[in-house]
Amino acid sequence: MLLKKLLTLVEHGIGKLKHLFLKKMLGKEGFKEMSRLKKSFDKSGILGQGNIFPKSYLML
Repeated sequence: MLLKKLLTLVEHGIGKLKHLFLKKMLGKEGFKEMSRLKKSFDKSGILGQGNIFPKSYLML
């Protein structure tokens, strides 16, 4: 089961449709942590706007 979950991430990016599943897989706290990591690399928020993380998560 874990392998099946991981295989869904073995692509170039998650995409606008799959990001909801990512949140379910990681849980709310995991999703928040990933948004904080993204923000640390993209402080201006110009890369992949709205593709995975809603603005509300990037404002944390």
